[in-house]
Amino acid sequence: MNEHNAPRAYGVRVGLVAAIFSIAQALLLYGAALGGYAAIHSVQQAINVINTVGPVVDFTLLLPGLIPVLLIAYGSMLVAGLITAWLAWYAGRLAAIQMGRRAGGARAGMWVWLVSALVWIAASVVVVAVTHMDGTISGILVGTGKPEFMGQQIAFLVAQEVIAALIGLGVCAFAGARGAASAPLVAPEPAPVPAGAPLYPFAVYPAPWGIMPPPGQQLPGPPPGALPPAGMAPGALPYPGAVYPPQRTWAPPPGVYPPPPSLYLPQAAPQAPQPPAPQAPEPAGGQPPTPDA
Repeated sequence: MNEHNAPRAYGVRVGLVAAIFSIAQALLLYGAALGGYAAIHSVQQAINVINTVGPVVDFTLLLPGLIPVLLIAYGSMLVAGLITAWLAWYAGRLAAIQMGRRAGGARAGMWVWLVSALVWIAASVVVVAVTHMDGTISGILVGTGKPEFMGQQIAFLVAQEVIAALIGLGVCAFAGARGAASAPLVAPEPAPVPAGAPLYPFAVYPAPWGIMPPPGQQLPGPPPGALPPAGMAPGALPYPGAVYPPQRTWAPPPGVYPPPPSLYLPQAAPQAPQPPAPQAPEPAGGQPPTPDA
């Protein structure tokens, strides 16, 4: 798994687990309304009487019956939100372990929130559209069990859930960040170095900052006969602490660096070598001819 995708991957997977509790909470809204239907119907009848006759109803006699309904509805919202926040903490922890650093926890928590919040709102809308009842304030006021006020009921319920979801966004992001901060990180395995691989140019082994002597002193030289060690394969590293080749410092030959200014001037093209001039053949007998001949 790519470490950049770890927060999203774990956030979506854990968010699907949180979505199960979101669906259960949406069903509890219907259960709360069904269990307190008598109290809800009494409140709705009292509102109709007030609208037609006047304030002749004492609501203090009706409110005690609504307390269990409201506790189940909003209490289940709170419990589902706390479970989602804990799962966001767990997703942030998993993402940090996968990435190898304490980062990405807040993103993982927000992915958990996004998945669970979308499923929660969608499930609530489906439940209300099918049953026309819910245990929140919207169901108490307009949830008659009939589709005549379904639009107002769904709009009021979704508005409540959106406000709660925005609060949960900050909580889940914070929980994911805390989960990443508590993740037990393991140092990554060092990259293997192929046998005989050359070090960077002019390097000493071990690293020079690990074997530098005190000021005014020099590195101890290798023992006699140790350069090169007997049987050392080409390209193999020498014994620890050795400087091989034996030069302790490297410097370019004189005149190589910096280059002379003439190096940057245009140079004439090299001329092709001329063939040797032909020679006259020697006469027979091996003696060169004389001028009197």
